[in-house]
Amino acid sequence: MNEENAKKLLFSVADALDEAGLPFCLGAGTLLGAIREDRFIPIDRDIDLLARAEEFEPLVPTIKNTLLKRGLSVEVIDHRHAGYWDGRAYGIKFSGYDEHGDLEAFTKMPGNVRYNPTHLSKDPFCIVFDANDFSTWVSRHFYGRAFNVPFVAHRILASLYDEWQVPDTRYNQPCLHRAYKPNFLTKQDIVYAAMCLDVLHPGHLNIIEHASKLGKVWVGLLSDDAISLYKKPPLLDYQARYQIALAIESVSCVVRQETYLASLLEHKPAYVVHGDDWKEGGQEVSRQLVLDLLPHWGGELIEIPYTPGYSSSSLKEQIRNAKP
Repeated sequence: MNEENAKKLLFSVADALDEAGLPFCLGAGTLLGAIREDRFIPIDRDIDLLARAEEFEPLVPTIKNTLLKRGLSVEVIDHRHAGYWDGRAYGIKFSGYDEHGDLEAFTKMPGNVRYNPTHLSKDPFCIVFDANDFSTWVSRHFYGRAFNVPFVAHRILASLYDEWQVPDTRYNQPCLHRAYKPNFLTKQDIVYAAMCLDVLHPGHLNIIEHASKLGKVWVGLLSDDAISLYKKPPLLDYQARYQIALAIESVSCVVRQETYLASLLEHKPAYVVHGDDWKEGGQEVSRQLVLDLLPHWGGELIEIPYTPGYSSSSLKEQIRNAKP
């Protein structure tokens, strides 16, 4: 990297982004250089800038035009080559003055994380940071100009490089890259149905029957603690309910569910199937979480009409109240 040319490109891009009204901060190797050495790292290959997706996406045409007006080359990154194409732009590659760089937009998702699909290889992985790391930026002078950097820059650098305080001896030297998450958005061929199965009834079987028409059915069996968060403790413990779930012919797999968030992030199902009775009442929050989460990997929620006359809660109450 030529320091003078890289500085010209950085300043030109910064002017364009300021004109477009996009908040951005220094990232990756550029952030490392600003924090550790107060200059570009000589062995670095490009300029790295970060933005928040919700601010970046509406401005993509404006950003592109403002960069082009300054004589820079521009390529919108959509990652379709890596299987991530969903109609959105994830970033912009820019070049000029014989140097180049990336502006990467990080998408916020439930679970308090932000991610950006990589364009470094065809193997699907994302760069993932804690969303809090993007919540506060502070100003830092770099080559005599004020730029935003994350308030917790050290946390971001520690997730990208093993010993970020130690000067690099060669480009891309071996490091753990804790922020790199393989298959973070890779949709799995799974039809996921969360259930308690404390009292197995036709409503459960109806949901599983519909789910089996879509693919392999995985039952997310709620733990005893998960059930107790929104209804009375189960009559049967987890192990007993696990045996019931395994005995259902159409069920391919049974996994433990503590929360919808953790289970869906781990398994990335193509479909989540649930009765439509959760549109109202205590499970509305869980439903909205599922609706917010599934689109990140192209999943879909399928809601099955409620089976009248069968309520697990009322059936359990009848059992509890039954005379010996």
